[in-house]
Amino acid sequence: MVKKYAILFSFTIIAIVGIHFFGNSIKCKTINVNAIKLNYISIENTITCSGKIQAANSNDVFTNETCIINNVNVKIGDSVKAGDSLMNVIKSDITSTIPANAFPMLGISNINNLSSIDKESIETYKQIINNYSMSSNSKTDENSDINIENIISPISGVVTAINVENGSLVEKNTSVVTISESNGLEIFLPINETQISNIKEGQPAVITGSAFKNSEYHGTVNKISDTARQLISTSGQETVVDVSVSIDSDQYEDLKTGFTAKCKITTSTDENILIVPYISVLAEDDGREFVYRCIDDKAVKTYINTGKEFSDGFQILDGLNVNDIIILETQNIKDGDKVFINKMLESSD
Repeated sequence: MVKKYAILFSFTIIAIVGIHFFGNSIKCKTINVNAIKLNYISIENTITCSGKIQAANSNDVFTNETCIINNVNVKIGDSVKAGDSLMNVIKSDITSTIPANAFPMLGISNINNLSSIDKESIETYKQIINNYSMSSNSKTDENSDINIENIISPISGVVTAINVENGSLVEKNTSVVTISESNGLEIFLPINETQISNIKEGQPAVITGSAFKNSEYHGTVNKISDTARQLISTSGQETVVDVSVSIDSDQYEDLKTGFTAKCKITTSTDENILIVPYISVLAEDDGREFVYRCIDDKAVKTYINTGKEFSDGFQILDGLNVNDIIILETQNIKDGDKVFINKMLESSD
């Protein structure tokens, strides 16, 4: 009887050891992976650019000829009516001799440094300075080619910017004053010509800035310029189109005109699409793309067609369906490998 129990005990030990080693053998052939379960998601397509905060519905007042600013009659914050004098300027036929690179905002005190202007021109401007004090309202002689004229406000509103000073020498078509017809604010954005076709009026925007880092505002594209212009920056010259984004709030105590703001404009939304992380997508030598799905604890090689690229991965056009489980780490995976999922993610995470 004792011998019988001893034999049974021995078989039991052998069975336990066998099961243990068999289990370890199976376990060694199983690859631990992380995976993601595909869900339909919506993704916003955005354009991000920086610009300046300015008063809403603002209008720039420009010079129609090259001139010297004789006397500015207004200051920032003043209310003006259409027809009011904003400043008076000195005009002379001699201004046509000044080279374009001397403009704008050249102080009169620097005129002797302009070697490219002939001596007669310099003497004429010296005479202007002597005869017409910058704070004077003197009238000119009828036979003189020197005139003092007023720059008139074309609209009623509030002066929000003065871009010149008494004594400044400014070129034709220079903005001298900005007048706003309302108290609101907007963002003035130069959009590169390569992106402007995606911008439409009414598109929403999220507004942030380092000067108001604790606040986030929402806005709407409300105006797109009809013309393009050249913008010179530290990175070179580019062609841009000016876009205005209104701020959808009248409570913005931490915003000021002149602040730099960053706008993320939503140009479109892709609805109900499948996205697979970049790390999961592999390619054959012939360019065909594939992923490994997890089906019944096995890796199954699956060919796919991809579309747009997003920050989170490729859009799937064909080959996968919602609820498919995709293996994330694919370096050591082969078709048919047995896998064990350590962590399951959702594609909306």
